[in-house]
This record gives sequence, structure tokens and C-alpha cells, in this order.
Amino acid sequence: MASGAPEQSSQMAEETPSFLDEFLRDFPAPLSAESPLPWKIPGTVLSQEEVEGELAELAVSFLSSRSCSLCESRRQRGVVSEGSRDKAPQAARLRAAQVHCLGPGGWKSEMRVSAGNVLRQRPSGRICSRPSSWLLVSSSPSCALAWRHTTPIWLSLPHGVFPRVCLHVASLPVFLGILFLNAPPPLAASLAHEAVAQLLQTDLSEFRKLPGQEEEDSEEVEEEKAPVTLLDAKGLALSFFNQLWDVCSQWQKQVPSTARAPQRQWLVSIHAIRNTRRRMEDRHVCLPAFNQLFGLSDPVDRAYFAVFDGHGGVDAARYAAVHVHANAARQPELPTRPEGALREAFRRTDEMFLWKAKRERLQSGTTGVCALITGKTLHIAWLGDSQVVLVQQGQVVKMMEPHKPERQDEKERIEALGGFVSYMDCWRVNGTLAVSRAIGDVFQKPYVSGEADVASRELTGSEDYLLLACDGFFDVVSHQEVAGLVQSHLARQRGSELHVAEELVAAARERGSRDNITVMVVFLRDPQDLLEGWAQGAGESQADRRSQDLPSALSEPENNTPWRS
Repeated sequence: MASGAPEQSSQMAEETPSFLDEFLRDFPAPLSAESPLPWKIPGTVLSQEEVEGELAELAVSFLSSRSCSLCESRRQRGVVSEGSRDKAPQAARLRAAQVHCLGPGGWKSEMRVSAGNVLRQRPSGRICSRPSSWLLVSSSPSCALAWRHTTPIWLSLPHGVFPRVCLHVASLPVFLGILFLNAPPPLAASLAHEAVAQLLQTDLSEFRKLPGQEEEDSEEVEEEKAPVTLLDAKGLALSFFNQLWDVCSQWQKQVPSTARAPQRQWLVSIHAIRNTRRRMEDRHVCLPAFNQLFGLSDPVDRAYFAVFDGHGGVDAARYAAVHVHANAARQPELPTRPEGALREAFRRTDEMFLWKAKRERLQSGTTGVCALITGKTLHIAWLGDSQVVLVQQGQVVKMMEPHKPERQDEKERIEALGGFVSYMDCWRVNGTLAVSRAIGDVFQKPYVSGEADVASRELTGSEDYLLLACDGFFDVVSHQEVAGLVQSHLARQRGSELHVAEELVAAARERGSRDNITVMVVFLRDPQDLLEGWAQGAGESQADRRSQDLPSALSEPENNTPWRS
């Protein structure tokens, strides 16, 4: 959903000094060699080509989720106690944009806060009939004590991550201090880019691993004479943190104009569950600050969204979630042929992960689907059976065909390479994998291809939203049903998009999905506007639906508008 850039820039300008002050208060000096790192190191070694993506991911995740790690140390000091926490990993993404106070009757009031001051207050959601009982934000510690004893607090992230967390604090200043622990996404991306760029300009030879140092007994690495330069991940991560500290220290005095907020603000609803599986192997990426993360200064606004569905372990899905967009940003053709850049990014990520899999004896793979919105054009790329659909004026637009072994062209490709497709509860490549294209799956190459398909479409402004999801969703929910499910949710919630992805995941689970399920809904128009538009045209369409007895009459028809691919 587009919103005024000046409002977002103003909001970021208010939050930036507070975040940098908090960061440098918690880290008053660079870390020494003996200091524990504040983030988890991505393995023991990194190839030179992996450095940019891995370090950018470290920085963005850390800067955007400091409240979780630092609240723990503050709780230990008795400053903060925690009530019930729901979805702890996602709660890491909270920031100080909005505060929703949930009262005894289920009503909510929304207040914008900044540095302890109330900027504005307006009702949202279900309104209490007794406004006098609302809990107001003020500088008085008694209000914080009222929260402590009576109500949970809803915090929301403008870019669509809406976790629920109940914090009990001793005073309002402490509460606001916790809020400002997390960097606004554009600032986190800009800081990450600057720190990575400065580190890559230094001599990294001191981190180089000597041959055999990383895996002395690896026969496969000996055979291939590893085609990449490997660097010590721990030493590199320490040096990178200190580089990040230097950038924060410099920007505390003056934030560069290049660290501007994105031109467009996005509403994105995301929900992911492990379901009945032993492990959660899905990963997703929501990156509205694509330009800031990679230092792109042209006037084209870019946002990137992706879902990756791993199998045989989470390594390939995690790797793709870190490196596909980083590889796309490095492609010279990104400004002129973004779809070509995405295709090459998938191919290159697959190649990089295969080297890693051979070094570390990994066998996992991942399907994936991504959407890159550049200005007024939508570009998609996909491997395997993760899918994306576009809904335009309530109609589902078919954009892609998933890669499955039973597709005639995929079957012919596999057989031409000497493989086979057989039926074992479903169609499988060489009797094993139920997808014909994926990143990884080192022992099924080349039959399981790492070549992505791509498509592009000009956006006219009449598009409602994108939905990206893994097969745990699409195996039980058809494309035609998506629009009806989303519309019914928005109607019940009066245009609130907060939990639409959660409701879609619940629908898939109720229909028997036992797989990991990830759903991401990227709104291209304001959900409230969508609801009003649907209401205006509801009379005639509802009459048509009631006149039909077939169940399919409840579904929105598919629009096979051609795509440029």
C-alpha cells in the first residue's frame, strides 16, 4: 500500500537518533577479541562471494531485533519482566512505530509515541463504549504500572510483521527504551550496507583459511580443490561488528542523506508454522528497503519478497533466503532486465550452495518463489512448487506454472538427461523428490534443475495484492479460493489486514495440510479501499452466486491474463 513518503521519512528521522543513542549506550566501545559476539556466526567459514550476503543478513537481523536479546539481560537485572510471549522469533522484529493497548472488553486504542511523548491518539479496531477507561500514554510511571497490572500491549510493525507480546515494565521510560532498541528497517538496511561496503574495502587476507584447515578429512573437497577462497567466519564477524559500531558512531553525529526512507510504504501480512513436521524448514524474506541494503541510488524504488520451502534440512532454504536477493543486486542487468537478474541470481545461488554442500556434506534442497517490484513493474521468479498469485479487482491472475515431475516438459527434460519420473504416492524424480527444480539437492543434479523461470507484468494500480506461499498451503487451497478467503477475512475484520496470513494458514491446516506452511500477503492497495470497492460491487455478484448451486460459485474465477516471460 502506498502512503506518503514524507510521513515515513519524518517518522524515521524521529526514531534514528533514539536508536543510535541506545545502540551506543549498550555498546560504548568496539568489541575486543575476547568479547562474545552479539549474533550467531553463520558457520565456521565463508567464501569470498558469500561475505556480502551473510554479513548484511547478520547486521539487518541484529539491528532489527535487538529488543529480544537485550531485554533478556535487562530482565536479569530486574528492570523488565516478561508476561506471555507469542511467536518469540517474530517478536524480535518489533519497533516503536505504534502502540495498541488492548482493554478488558477487547477494544483497542492506537497511540503513536516518540521519545516518551504522545504524538496522536485515535481509536482503531472495536471501540469501547467507555472511552474514559482507555489507557493513555504519558510520561507518568503510573500509566506503566496500570499496563503492568491490567493489560497486554500490542506492538505493530508497519511492514507487516504483527507479533503479540506482553511486557511488564517498571516505568514508561524503560518501556520506551525497549521500543527504541530496534532500528527502523530503512536505517537497518543503510547501516548494514555501509558497514559491509567499508569492510570489503579492507584487506581480508588475515581471515583466509589455509587449504585443509576447514575440513582436513574431506575427500570430496580434495577432489575438487575448492573453487572458492574461504575466510574464517568468526574473525570476520568480529571485525564486521566493530565496523558496524564505527558507522553507528559516525552517523550519531550526522546521518547521510543517502540513508533515506523508501519512497513507498508497504503493508505485508506474514505467518509461518512448523505444523506437524519435526522441523521448520521454510524461510521467508520481506525486504522493502532493497535499495538501501545494496546502496542503489537510482530513482527506481525496489521491494523484494520471497518464500523458500526447504526439504532434507533447513540449510538450503536459509542459504537462499540470504543470497538470492544479494546475487540479484550484483547483476549488471538489474536496472534494465530485472527478470534476467533474478534468473541469474537463482542459478548463481544454486551453484554457490552446491559448493558449500560438498564442503560441508549437506544434502538439503529448497524450492522458492520471489517477487521483485521495481517502480510500476512486477517481476517474479520461481523454482519448484512454491507459488505466487496476483489478485486484481477481486480476480485471481494466474502468473506461473509450478515445476513438478509430472509436467510433460519437465518429464522430457529429466529423461533426456538419463533420469526417470515414477509414481510413488506422487510423481517423483528418480523415485525421490516430488519437485523437478530446486536449489541444492546435490545428489539429484542435473535432473533437479537450478534454473528458475521468470515472468514480468506492468502494474496499473488496479491490483489488490500478491500472495506468496509454499506447497503446504497450495496443496490444499486452490488459486481460485484465495480471493474469497482474503475478502471474507477483511470483511470480518473491517479492512484490517493484520492477521490475514494467519487466517489463511489456519484454513490450510484445517483442510488437512501437515507440512510446514508459510503465507505472505503483500498488499498493493489499501485493504480498506479494497473492502469499500468490494462492497460497492457486491450486490450483483452476490445475486449471481446465490443463483448457482455449484460450490465453485463461491470462488473467484481465474484470469489468464498473459504474462511477459
